[in-house]
Amino acid sequence: MWIGSREECGISAAPRFLCNHSALSQGRLSVETLPILDRVVLIRYDLLMTQSASTKVITAHVSTELADQIDGYAAELDRSRAWVVKQALSAWVEQENERRRLTLEGLADIRAGRTVEHGEVHRWAQSLGTAQPLPVPKSR
Repeated sequence: MWIGSREECGISAAPRFLCNHSALSQGRLSVETLPILDRVVLIRYDLLMTQSASTKVITAHVSTELADQIDGYAAELDRSRAWVVKQALSAWVEQENERRRLTLEGLADIRAGRTVEHGEVHRWAQSLGTAQPLPVPKSR
């Protein structure tokens, strides 16, 4: 995103506004302009869904409280409930993928013998925040 002139963004509306030039030039954005204080223009855009991506509908029963929170975020962001849920699920899956990667990395370290005795780690942890913390223990 960047601020650009109407010529730079290919829109004949107001003098300056926020735009994503490549997405606009490819026709992937719908754009609405809203003048604010005569000279500032707010651009609201939504990426248009492409037909090439395959999707699957997933349903889940959630508490009323959670659904209300999702609806609140959707309203704040001027997005749909589905968009908020998709963002949350994507972030959770990414987090779980990273957790799995780190677990597998740790198991590989154990198999390779790269470990540190519990007592060493405990002594190091207890020294943190003291005047002379111990160095980080090294694996054997």
